Amino acid sequence: MGLITKLFGTTSEREVKKLRSLVDQIEALEPSAQALSDEALRAKTAEFKARLPSALWTRATTQSATAPKP
Repeated sequence: MGLITKLFGTTSEREVKKLRSLVDQIEALEPSAQALSDEALRAKTAEFKARLPSALWTRATTQSATAPKP
């Protein structure tokens, strides 16, 4: 293992470190999702499906606005 890898970690370790906060946020939602009844969970699924297109559009426009210009 080289000095650089020892200091900064492997590519995989750096990626895991970046994603850890997102995983923690998702795991924090678990108790509230477990408390939902089957019917409430179905309603949430429909809500998420309805919200997805606008979330993807927002993400795409945000990414294109911050993308480096050629």
